[in-house]
Amino acid sequence: MSVTRSFLPLRHLIAGFCAVLVMLCLGASTAVAGGPVLDKARARDLAARTAEKVRRDLRSEGAQKARVAGCWRNSVRQVSCYLKIKGYDSELDFRWTCMLRMTVELRVRQGGGRQLHARYSDPVCG
Repeated sequence: MSVTRSFLPLRHLIAGFCAVLVMLCLGASTAVAGGPVLDKARARDLAARTAEKVRRDLRSEGAQKARVAGCWRNSVRQVSCYLKIKGYDSELDFRWTCMLRMTVELRVRQGGGRQLHARYSDPVCG
């Protein structure tokens, strides 16, 4: 099957676009690989310590258990985790559970120092 002359410019345009796309992907991967990466296990450890702190703070409300329900990566420097706190309110004879989303971000300072920064969303309890 022969290619007609009208399709040749289109083939060259598509080939050029693919070449530019490949170069952009290679450049982006080397830029990402060169910077610091937040280890998911390190973020989970911070989330576990935070969950235990929340449990201690809510002890007067009947909090009994706290754990990290799960973590996932948002980007190279950001990991989100769900904290799960369980408790029992003896006055109302009611078992409760709260879920709290925590986002851990690795920040790089000008001097090259690294710092973990955590944000929280509103808890959902029931």
